[in-house]
Amino acid sequence: MAGSPGSKYYDKFLQYTVSMINADGDIVLDDENFKLLIHLRKEKSIKKASQNLSISYRKAWGKLKTLESKLGFSLIIKSRGGECGGQTLLTEDGLRLIEAYEELNEKFNQEVKALTKEFFRKINQ
Repeated sequence: MAGSPGSKYYDKFLQYTVSMINADGDIVLDDENFKLLIHLRKEKSIKKASQNLSISYRKAWGKLKTLESKLGFSLIIKSRGGECGGQTLLTEDGLRLIEAYEELNEKFNQEVKALTKEFFRKINQ
């Protein structure tokens, strides 16, 4: 919370997101794409990952293809179904990207939490 009960900022919060942009300032990779990749890593299925995010399979597939195009390298390895069913795995580049994002996000969260406390302490005086 941003203040004690009854303070004018009691029910107000700060929020931030991390995005990767290109030299022109266009978003390449945003929080929604990171979440898709994280769910894909866990589920090994675009269908299940898209269901977890409440988006269509087509939208998830489109996001992945657009993301790969913007980054210039493959993020997924897709194998068709069969006796054991198909699966979609992240490439080594995809795994490194997600691991680095999770580490960066954790560090940001720690810093933002401290900065947010200081911000609300100052405005609640």
